[in-house]
Amino acid sequence: MLDINRMIELEEMAKKNNIIYPLTLDEWRYIERAQKIPYELAKDGIYSLGECCLPFEQIKCIYSLLTKCKFTEEELKQRLNDVYSIMEYYHEKYINFVKEQKRMVKRINNFSN
Repeated sequence: MLDINRMIELEEMAKKNNIIYPLTLDEWRYIERAQKIPYELAKDGIYSLGECCLPFEQIKCIYSLLTKCKFTEEELKQRLNDVYSIMEYYHEKYINFVKEQKRMVKRINNFSN
């Protein structure tokens, strides 16, 4: 299992098609998945799946991604999980940034009073 920071590095490598060797087998598989379905497309797929409320719509969305990217179901599941993990990481980072910003504003307000 790759850690989130390495996944982000591999995403950049795949996006720019600038692969820096040596890579482990897991890293190589990750890059292959990232090249088959880019981060933004996978992210859009996750949002589309989230908007589907009927199981038939979800299946239709999944098969649309499978045919677009020529993935197996297991590869698609892994890729969506990878991208979801990165999205959660960025979301958590953003939440922490906003919390810190609020604390700073509070301190400034307390200081000026």
